[in-house]
Amino acid sequence: LIRMLARCALLALLVAAALARKSSNGASGATTAAAAASAAAALTEMSPVVAAAPAALNASDSTCEALKVCTGDSGCGNNGKCRGEKVGTCNCDACVFYSMCDTDSDCGGLKKSCVSGRCQCWRGSLNRQHIDMCNSKRCQTGSDSCNGLPCNTGICECGKPDGEMSEVDKKHPLLDKITPMIATDIALPEESLSEKELAIIEKTSSFPERDLDTHYILQQSLNGLKNPIRSAMFKVDLYKVLANLTAKHKGDVPDVFKALD
Repeated sequence: LIRMLARCALLALLVAAALARKSSNGASGATTAAAAASAAAALTEMSPVVAAAPAALNASDSTCEALKVCTGDSGCGNNGKCRGEKVGTCNCDACVFYSMCDTDSDCGGLKKSCVSGRCQCWRGSLNRQHIDMCNSKRCQTGSDSCNGLPCNTGICECGKPDGEMSEVDKKHPLLDKITPMIATDIALPEESLSEKELAIIEKTSSFPERDLDTHYILQQSLNGLKNPIRSAMFKVDLYKVLANLTAKHKGDVPDVFKALD
């Protein structure tokens, strides 16, 4: 296209020069001016084609569509990530759970979310303002566009900053069995995390790799750490983590979980 435009410009200049040589006195100036104007008009008419070319080349610069089939990040708009080997689906969230990172900026800018080269989005989600923003975000059911957490209802549920249990958690089948075991802890004052709880956090933050359900439950638990009933809440959620891992991995869970039985 550029070569064609260059040829047209050169041809227009040659025509203008030829007309200028054939003209004389005042007529020559008028003819030359007219020829130059004609050449400029020809180039002006063609200029939109040049302007439109970059727009066509940048067709991939669009809004990310969750769960769209893709073969690379370029097929997921400006900020999306294509998750999969050769063919995957688009994840449109700024922080993609367990994606590779060098700094927090690779994880949507969430502070302290890039850990050991992987995005641990729940660490950034402990911020109250960030949780509130995420909770009001609409999402496509089945995607994981809620700070790397799964979208189950069309509206993100990224945790409760005040440590409350969600309605879904309150209906968890394990809750009735676990409540009597932890009833004595509810009235206890908040205390620092025990070595066992710290060990469990470390284990669950990387096991299993991309298990978003486990990640979601752990993140819900960590949101309640500063709540007066943190001890009880933490144990409820850890039992849920244990149940999920046992069901999904046929009982093959880290030894640290066995201490909870």
